[in-house]
Amino acid sequence: MNALKITYDVGWYPEERTERGPFRWMKKKAKFKLIGLPTKGQRELLIVGGHAFHKKTNPKLRVYTNNTFLGEREVFPGLRTYPFQITNCNDEVEIYLELDRTFNSDLKEDRRKLGIVIEEIKVHSKQMPSFPIFLEIETSTFCNINPPCVMCYPRIFDKRQYKGDIDISTFQKLIPYLKKFRTISLFGVGEPLLGKDLLTILDAIDTNKTKTQFNSNGLLLTEEMSRKLIEKRLKLIDFSLDAATSKTYKKIRRSDFSLVIENIKRLAKIKKELGVKHPVIELNMTLMKENLSEVVSFIEMAKRLEAETVHLGLLNPFREYQVENEGFIFSYKEQMIDINSEVFRKTIKKAKQKAEELGVELILEFSKYYS
Repeated sequence: MNALKITYDVGWYPEERTERGPFRWMKKKAKFKLIGLPTKGQRELLIVGGHAFHKKTNPKLRVYTNNTFLGEREVFPGLRTYPFQITNCNDEVEIYLELDRTFNSDLKEDRRKLGIVIEEIKVHSKQMPSFPIFLEIETSTFCNINPPCVMCYPRIFDKRQYKGDIDISTFQKLIPYLKKFRTISLFGVGEPLLGKDLLTILDAIDTNKTKTQFNSNGLLLTEEMSRKLIEKRLKLIDFSLDAATSKTYKKIRRSDFSLVIENIKRLAKIKKELGVKHPVIELNMTLMKENLSEVVSFIEMAKRLEAETVHLGLLNPFREYQVENEGFIFSYKEQMIDINSEVFRKTIKKAKQKAEELGVELILEFSKYYS
C-alpha cells in the first residue's frame, strides 16, 4: 500500500517550520485531499493542532467529506489530537474544515485572520497504525540557574503541581515503546543534567537508531559527564546561551559565561580526541532587542567553539511582565522583535552570510505563534 499523501487546497496560509517540523495556519474555511487511504478496517482521521490565543474563547472546528458531516470539536490552546471517523469513501477523499471564528493577531505587523494551527494530519486504521514519532521526556523540572533567566516565565511564575525528577517507574512503562520513536528529547523546562536518572534513561534507548537529544545551559557539563554522554551515544546537545558576550549573558541568563564556554570547548576537545562526531554541538539564541546586535558574533563564536549548528528563535508573543536584574530591566513586551523591521531583516541576512562563509548550519525558527 502506498503511503498516505496529503494535498492542501484552498484556505491555508503558507507552510511554516520549527525544529519539530512543518505546520500550517488555516483560515476560517479550508480544504485538503487524502490520497492512499486504507480501504479496509475502521478509519479515523487525526488532526493534530490547536490555537495560541489563550485569553479568548476556543473556536469550534467542523469537519466534512463531500456529503458527510464527520463531527465537531472544540479546539484548545496548545497541541492536541482531534479524531474524526471516516466512513463511506474510497482510497481518496476531500476533507472540508470550517471554524466558527478566526482571530486577529496580537502583533500589529501581522494582519492575517488566523484560525487554528495544524501540525499533522494522519489516518489511523488496523491496517495503518498511528504512532507518534517524537517523544519528549522532562528528566527534571529543577534548574541550577537561580534566579531564573529573565525570559523563563515557566519558572519565574512557577505554578506547576509537580516538581522534581521523573519517577523512574513511570519511565519504565515507556520502555517497550521507545524503539518506535524517531526522536527522543530529554528536556522540558528544567536542566536535564540535574536529572538523577538521566544516564539510566539513556541506557534504555537504542541511541544508534533513535535520535536522542536535549537542551542544556551547559553549566554542569563536567569532563566526566561529557565522556559518559559520548559513551551513551547521545546525538545532540543544544546549549542555551542567548549571548556572545559575558555582559549580555549575565543580563539575560544571570550566570557564569566563561564556565559554560569552557565546558563546550572541553566537549569539542574530547570528541576530537575520541574521533567521534556525536553529540552534535548546537548553540541556541532566543532573540530579543538586548542581544540582536550579537547575532553575527554568536555565529563566529560557534565556529570557534567547533559547534556544528546555530539555532535562532524568538520570544513567544504571549507574555507581559518585567524582571529587574542588577539594574537591567527586562520587559518581555518591549524586548520582542518586529520581524518585519529593517534592522531585523539586515541582521538575519548578515547571519546567513556569516554562517555560509564559516560552514555553520543555521536553523531559523521564526514562527510568531507556535508554542
